Amino acid sequence: MSSADTQRLTLLDVVMAVAEVTSDEREVSAVVAHMIRSGRLCRDGREG
Repeated sequence: MSSADTQRLTLLDVVMAVAEVTSDEREVSAVVAHMIRSGRLCRDGREG
């Protein structure tokens, strides 16, 4: 996927989106941490 195809979101955007589907703060943290560790989230649109 090219950088033109990716949507730029802030970490806060991601946290808020996850929080919309669960009220458990621990689950929000776990999901976001997993997304970062797995490479699903990357800094400045760079992969890896």
